[in-house]
Formats: sequence, C-alpha cells, structure tokens
Amino acid sequence: MIDFDIYDRYTDILSAYYNNLVVEEDVLMKIFKLISVIGFLGYGISGFAANFDLNKEIVFSDHSQLVTEFGQGTYKHGRLNKVNCLEEFCLVFGTQNITNNQGQSETSSILLQTDNSGSTWQIISPLRNAPQGAIFSDGSCSDTVCVLIGKYFINDVSLPLVARSPDRGVTWQVITRFKDLPLHASFNDVSCTSIVCVLVGSGIEENAHPKPLILNSIDKGLSWNVVNSISLLPPHQHESQPLVSVSCSGIFCVASGTRYDHILKKNIPLIVQSFNSGGQWRDMAQYISNMPSSGQLSSTSCSGELCVVGGLSGQTGSTYAPIILQTQNGGNSWKIVPISGLPSKGVIHDVNCFDNTCIAGGSDRTSLKAPLLAQSINYGTSWALIRSIPNTPINGEFESVNCSDWFCSAVGSYHQTDNVNLVPMLADKTYERNFWAFSSVIEPPIRGNLTDTACTNNLCVAVGSILTQNVPSSPLLIQSIDGGNWNIINIE
Repeated sequence: MIDFDIYDRYTDILSAYYNNLVVEEDVLMKIFKLISVIGFLGYGISGFAANFDLNKEIVFSDHSQLVTEFGQGTYKHGRLNKVNCLEEFCLVFGTQNITNNQGQSETSSILLQTDNSGSTWQIISPLRNAPQGAIFSDGSCSDTVCVLIGKYFINDVSLPLVARSPDRGVTWQVITRFKDLPLHASFNDVSCTSIVCVLVGSGIEENAHPKPLILNSIDKGLSWNVVNSISLLPPHQHESQPLVSVSCSGIFCVASGTRYDHILKKNIPLIVQSFNSGGQWRDMAQYISNMPSSGQLSSTSCSGELCVVGGLSGQTGSTYAPIILQTQNGGNSWKIVPISGLPSKGVIHDVNCFDNTCIAGGSDRTSLKAPLLAQSINYGTSWALIRSIPNTPINGEFESVNCSDWFCSAVGSYHQTDNVNLVPMLADKTYERNFWAFSSVIEPPIRGNLTDTACTNNLCVAVGSILTQNVPSSPLLIQSIDGGNWNIINIE
C-alpha cells in the first residue's frame, strides 16, 4: 500500500532535483535509496517510511549571482508591500499578477535588492530554487544573515517557507520542511540579530483554533525549532491567538498579536517575551498595569533594552483608542505610555525604535480624521504628538514608520476630498532639519499608497503601489539617498 504523504514529499524532492536545484546530500541519498527500494526490491513506498524522515528540513541552494537590472519593463502589474534595510543593503518584497503557460492568471513574488545604498537596484525574483508560486511577504537582516518568510501552494494548500542568505543576497537557500510544525501553519513576521532569528505566526491543528506559533534559529536560519509552549498563556481551546509581529535585540525578543475569545466574542491584547533567544516565552499582559481587557497589538520594535508595542485598546466595531506599550529595562517591567493629547479614537499601525528615538504612526479617527504621529527622543522617557506638520492632509493615516541615525520617515496614504481616490503620503525628519515635513515627490493626479518604509544610514526607502481605479496596477519604489530629497525609482 502506498503512503501518499511520503510519496508527495518524494516527488517534491525529485522535482526540485530535476529543476537543477542543489539539494542537501543526505536528502539526495534518501532519494536514491528510495528509488532502489522501489525499483529493485519491490517494496511499496510505505515500506521505506522507517528510513525517511518526514520532518527533515529540506534545503535547496542557489549559488547564482543575481545581476538583473531595472528598466526592462519587468513589472507592470503588481505592488510592493515591505522593505527591510541594513547598512548599504535593502530588500523589497511584493507581488505581481502574471499569466502562466496555460493562459491562467496567477500571483508571484517580486523581490528587489540594492547592495550599494540605492545607487542601483537588482531583481532577484523569482528565486530559482523556490517552489513554483512562492510568495515572500517579509524579511529581516542582521550582520550575519538575511531571512525571508513566505508561502507556496500545493494543490491550493498554502504551506510556509523560509529563504536565507548568509552573504547579503548573493546566494539564497530555501527551506520548506520544519520539524514539529502544526498541520496548518503561517508565518507573519521575522526578526534577526547576530545571535538569533525568531519568526512568529499561527498554527492550527485539526478542528482547533489558531494558536501562537514561534520558531527560533540559532544557526543563522539554517535550522528552525518550534517553541511548543508559552508560560502563563491561557488555554486556547476557545481562543484564536495569532502572533503578527516580533522584534529582537540581542537575545531579548518581544512578540505581539491578538487573542480572540470565541465565547465572549472580543479581541484581547497579546504580548509575550523571551530572555533566551526565543527558546522560552512568557505572557506579559497580566503584568502591565491598567492593561485593557480588550484590544489588538500589531507592531513591535526593540533597540537595546527599549521595546515599544503599538495597537489599539477597545473593539474596532465600537470605541477604540490608540495604545503604546513600552519597556525601558529589557522586559523587566512594562507600562502603557501616557501621551498628552492622544485622540480618544484611533489606532497605532506601526512603531519603530533606533538608538534614543522611537516613533509611532497611525490614524486619528475622531472627527479630525488626521494622520497620527508620535515620537520620543529620550529613550522612551517622554512622548509627544507631532501636531504641526505643514500641509497635513485630512482623512489619512500612516501605515509605517522608521528611523536611522540620519533621519526618520513615515508613509501611508490619504483620501482626496472626493473621499474615493487614495494618494500616497510621505513625511520625514532629518537630523539637520529637526522637524517633520511632507514630501511633494508624489502628489495628485497620481493615485496610490505607500505601505512600508525603512531607513539605514543616509538611505531611506518607501514602497507601495500606483492605483488605477483603486486597484494596484504597478509597483511604487521611492528613495532618498541624501537625507530628504526623494525620487521615484523607475521599475517599469
């Protein structure tokens, strides 16, 4: 009798091998042993199960130099979603709609990189070693490794994957098998330091609600361990508990998300932390004074011993207010940040800390309907709203914020007076010009939105999409390489 689970994995590996991919030597040996067993000894595939490790991580390696340049009309239907930068290196993630050989429309990944602070950009998508249809959604780089997270599909079933580069994008390895992973798993965010990489998401066993999913790697993303429990977190039989954001500083990591109680039908803030490179985790919500009983947390950023988490308190269907949590002592204590003038209704979409500066971006959803921006320039000791940016548009919100030692940027979109058309929105603050200002690099009649930004040294990058009838029609990449002058990078 054929064990179809093993058969599927066997054919996956063979397919990878015959597509000119380099597979780990021990996996190839298993393929050859399996062929021998089937072809010469007459055993069924299930007879080889004892010698075939279903949980073995399978690593496909690509050792090609990627030098494809922009300007060749490569991407005309797609959008850019995320960007991650470290020193002179940046990675950009997006998706595009393409027509396959059968004339069917499908979604594929866009991956772009610069290794010279934005002087030139290269196309690295698709990774030649990735499964067909792989989509990468986010990534993180440290001084030792870059890690991407994403998904691919087999028979319309979504499966998670990781790609890693130990040499800043010169070579990539793709990992599609993870030991002890739940039946249905998805990866939402990843954070790498020189010591550890941690990724978070959600996992679902059969007939159960999503539970928090955490994996850590202490060998630069080559192997991953599933963390099986979080101390003091309530049982999840009646709750969904996905984690959506993670940030690490050294061996200290913080992850955040939302618990949804299916009986009470409400969202509950979820924040967990680890002091040992993601090996053990503890629920911290119960230790934070005046922690709201309902709400959502969506963004996390750590720098040194300072960590900030943003989201909202209350329920989105009724009354909800922006909320910022922080620790200034590496997780030994947490508090809700008091900010004078914080609107009674709104949300924090993103937070970022670099050195002594932290910023938070979102939207004021009172009658003002204005973009919301707050900052601290003294390691979180005090915070203030940024109220007086000239030409602030109404009916807008910041989706992403980021800082380097040169300057900070905040990006998002706003509705025009017709309340229909979206226009990209970008504000920045340089350390020579110590105040915030909106950039005029994108103005009507351009329609679109900016969804993410990242800064490193004197380079800032913002990504999003140009919209046609409010549908993404082409990727949008903007950068500043001199601390304030922004330019659109042509990737058509």
